[in-house]
Amino acid sequence: MANDGRMGSGESEFHINNLRPGRIKSSLFTAIMLAYWDNVMGPMITKVWKGNDKVEINEEIINYVSNHTLSGELCRQTEKNTIDPKLYVLSDLGYIFFAVIFNGHSKMGQTITSLSFIMAYTDLEKYLLLQDFINKQVKLAVLKYRILQRKDLGNAVKVFSSYMKSFAKTIDSLEHSNIPENICINNTVFGESEEANDSLLLDSKFLMKSITSHLQTCGCTIVIGRHPYKINLMIDTLALFLSPGERCCSRYANVEKKYVFNMDLYLQGIIDEPESVYMVISSKNILLNTFSVSLINVDEKTVQQTSPLNEHGIMRKDFLKSELGMLLHGSEAPIYPYHQLFTAEFGDISIMVQQFITELFAIPNKCSIRRKHVENFKLLLKHKSQTLLSYVEEKSDMGKEALSIHQIRQLKQDLSIHSDSDFRMILAAAEKIHPGIAVFMEGDDYIKEREIQAPSASLLWR
Repeated sequence: MANDGRMGSGESEFHINNLRPGRIKSSLFTAIMLAYWDNVMGPMITKVWKGNDKVEINEEIINYVSNHTLSGELCRQTEKNTIDPKLYVLSDLGYIFFAVIFNGHSKMGQTITSLSFIMAYTDLEKYLLLQDFINKQVKLAVLKYRILQRKDLGNAVKVFSSYMKSFAKTIDSLEHSNIPENICINNTVFGESEEANDSLLLDSKFLMKSITSHLQTCGCTIVIGRHPYKINLMIDTLALFLSPGERCCSRYANVEKKYVFNMDLYLQGIIDEPESVYMVISSKNILLNTFSVSLINVDEKTVQQTSPLNEHGIMRKDFLKSELGMLLHGSEAPIYPYHQLFTAEFGDISIMVQQFITELFAIPNKCSIRRKHVENFKLLLKHKSQTLLSYVEEKSDMGKEALSIHQIRQLKQDLSIHSDSDFRMILAAAEKIHPGIAVFMEGDDYIKEREIQAPSASLLWR
């Protein structure tokens, strides 16, 4: 390996295996590195992208990362499509790095490959808050990289580089327009601010619809409108029902930065500009989102959803297979207006939410009192979802037998779930604890029965 001797200047340059690093703009990642294991030469660096200068990136740290991610995987015996995440914390050296290990390809055939993200130790807390989002995005990127290698090994890294730059840009957007971990309730519609008491902005029915839909889609909600202050007031209100980590994976509307919809974020504010809104909300990203999505328009006071969690989960899986297949053959899925993926109008308001809102506005308008009421409601949802999971484990023999429609009706009765809207909200909370429970409980048979009972409600995207 060669070193040009200009280390430690803040603009350090280095060469690995005669490979000059690329550049990415990133406030979190100091470097991103692709490497693979060669049975003769050992760890081989495919590509390094240099990011920020919070810590120094030199040959020593590059060698350390490649050795520690690959050397311990020589006897790796897993399914060929397995992607294993690992986190290394090197507090004494001032580094952390997150890596995924997978079976990639080289000129010699299939080989163990690693994609590593090197960060400063001081960013550990920030990384942990974003960890779930990063895991999802990186795993999807790895699936695409494997396809690119099969299609054209020589050009795979060049195309993959655009994915990494886009990913780093999304991470940065969460810092520029981030929602704080702790929301001041006075900045929401539950507070005393002038905006919160503006009856022209929100009304109780619209508020209850918005909260119901937001919770039914696991907190994944797009808020659109023409005025940023209206959008961000609604975002602050809905953010009360998210965890601190989920708030860190959300962002406000920003006049200066024209954000597009990014899959697997939670709350996202988008300024409604008729000539561009169809471009910034991609139907492809809606379909690839882990959860269903709510769409709230604060100007028109409308609330829409994509299909329920179980239907969305099935469609997402099918669409991902189709997307990867088309990538292999050099084609792309057609992009069509995103509104075709949403219902014409949101359905029934949750009885639980109606009771919660009625009680909240009846108690004194003090931040500490109303915040406690919100926290109690979140705990109620969590406890009901945990009870639902325990009930399903017992009735399904730990997932060995699917529940019948009759058993699901009995479950609602036994757990005092009085409406389908409440059930979908509790099921969404359970989905976040145990991914896949919605599809397990309400799979294809449930979809078919619903279509028979209500043929007019057929999906536009199926």
